[in-house]
Amino acid sequence: MPQLGDKCHGYDIDKKNRDIYIWEECPNCHQQRWVAKHRSKKRNHLGVCFRCRCLRYGKDNPKWRGGYSIDANGYPRIVLSPGDFFLPMADKYRSVLEHRLVMAKSLGRNLQSWEIVHHKNHIRDDNRIENLQLVGLDKHTQITRMEQRIKKLEVIIEQLKAENKQLKSSLTPTV
Repeated sequence: MPQLGDKCHGYDIDKKNRDIYIWEECPNCHQQRWVAKHRSKKRNHLGVCFRCRCLRYGKDNPKWRGGYSIDANGYPRIVLSPGDFFLPMADKYRSVLEHRLVMAKSLGRNLQSWEIVHHKNHIRDDNRIENLQLVGLDKHTQITRMEQRIKKLEVIIEQLKAENKQLKSSLTPTV
């Protein structure tokens, strides 16, 4: 049985490479395992095993940054504490979209999954209550289509104004 701190090459422990491995112990569960030396030198390496790192949520997780993040669609997310009133709205990681949380706090109740919070100005991180509107899916679709139609018509109006200006300038006699 290796001792803590022992080093060996990967091919000595059936890793099929020449990397150097160090025998380490997880500070949480005290499970001992081989860790590649290049991994243990990383700045954020805390020595915890994969299982402990994945099971730790919130402030217990080494990557905790205050419970605020931006998801893949550009919406801010908030991590809720275990006893929070709004926890039923959260996903399995206790994370909830910030605009939904702002609307729920304003109403004093949890939002249903079918309720949609619409950003009036389309800025995803502008979560002021005066910028948010609670609608159902059918109304949200109507609002979105109407706003898209208005944008298209505004573009057409600008094109017609430019064309009108050009026609007026071609009709005026030059002296």
